[in-house]
Amino acid sequence: MIREEDKPAWNLFWVKVIALLAAVAVLSFACWGGK
Repeated sequence: MIREEDKPAWNLFWVKVIALLAAVAVLSFACWGGK
């Protein structure tokens, strides 16, 4: 279980994960779309 005190850290963690996935998606789209 996630404690109440850990929620800000978890939110920041998920923001980083989503940002990383978005960056990878944009880069792969840019590479494949450029061909």
